Amino acid sequence: MGKKSNCHTGNPLVFDTGEVKVYAGGTNRDGGWHRMNPSPDLAMGPIGVIVSPKTRDVLPTGWACTSKGKAGGNTIVLEIDWPDYNIPMNLGKPFWLALVEDIDSYNIKTISCQCMGGHGRTGVQLCILAHYLIPKEQHTWEDASTLIKHIRGLFCEHAVESKAQEQYIADMCDIPLGESTITLTQNKGWLNDPSAFVDFDDFNELTDDELIAQEKASKKKEKALSKRKPKNVMSFKKGYATPVVDGWSIVFCPNCQCYEWRRAIYKHMEDGCNVCGHEHVFPVDEEVLTERNMRCQASEMMCHPIEMYDDMKCKFVAADEQGLITKFSSSNEPQIKHGTKWYPMSFFMYKGAGELVCATEIWKETLKEKRVNEPKKKKGKTLDDYVTGSIDISELVDPVTGKGIDQRGKRFSVDD
Repeated sequence: MGKKSNCHTGNPLVFDTGEVKVYAGGTNRDGGWHRMNPSPDLAMGPIGVIVSPKTRDVLPTGWACTSKGKAGGNTIVLEIDWPDYNIPMNLGKPFWLALVEDIDSYNIKTISCQCMGGHGRTGVQLCILAHYLIPKEQHTWEDASTLIKHIRGLFCEHAVESKAQEQYIADMCDIPLGESTITLTQNKGWLNDPSAFVDFDDFNELTDDELIAQEKASKKKEKALSKRKPKNVMSFKKGYATPVVDGWSIVFCPNCQCYEWRRAIYKHMEDGCNVCGHEHVFPVDEEVLTERNMRCQASEMMCHPIEMYDDMKCKFVAADEQGLITKFSSSNEPQIKHGTKWYPMSFFMYKGAGELVCATEIWKETLKEKRVNEPKKKKGKTLDDYVTGSIDISELVDPVTGKGIDQRGKRFSVDD
């Protein structure tokens, strides 16, 4: 595959059935229905990515000026709960069949399919619409694999980006899966860049070009952060890079799709998911700083999913509603106060009936539950504990003499 930097821009026409014209684009590639002239009859895409008229003007219901003044005129906007590199959260085959009927019933002549980059989620929309809108006698595909290749030939070679999306297309179109069209890079374990994570139970797989693109973006962000010279940030030798909150790292579970804050040391970072018990989780600190593709309808801020309280508002707005103290930092980042310290809004998680609680408190409860469930260990620490590296030997060693006493009362030195 070629480089994504050289692929499509704007809103190209992908296919024309004779009755309906279907366009596609990415909002960060000069695409999106709001850039089309004339505007399409129907615009569809993920929540927080697609530009909706309600994010631009608030006009009175029933007034004559309202129908004339809305962005896009009479464009119908369809927003879908659809995470990046993944599939729609709640939409099955009945939805797509009903959508095709609506397109016919409402005399829809032009459609804009879009997402942030105009590749994965846009490709899925194009495949399903092509299968149902293009007359069956014109179908040149027999399974999801050949359908995806057909759309790539019409639009972009990067259309459809994960195995989950391939399977979704097959299920929604009721056709065989066929040979996979996804090229994956092998996972090499824990790395600073979350985009290096690939293929844990077929979640969030990335193409080679997507890995390269995100790696470049990550390095650029890392370089900018290094110039700030933050204090007390752990080095990779001692733990994990913590660019969001000093000493803390965000991990993501591909199985239950949950985010979790942890102390950024090997002992905790290498554990599985505390929610569903899945074996693998991976750090996403850099992603939280760079992949802000959801829009808060209340504040108009672009946010990462972990920064959103629900589909409509971010945690900063929710914190203010719950009576927590909030402010914007000198770099214009929204912050929430806990105790005497200020933290980014992503550092607050849900508890109980939607109550926002600082991640430090949730982490304390998690550790407490682990201690209760784990078998009791013998009290005290012996020299073996230091030799195996479970704790630092320097804790009991005099820095001047280099000698110390273990838990059994036996003297030893670092040279022993």
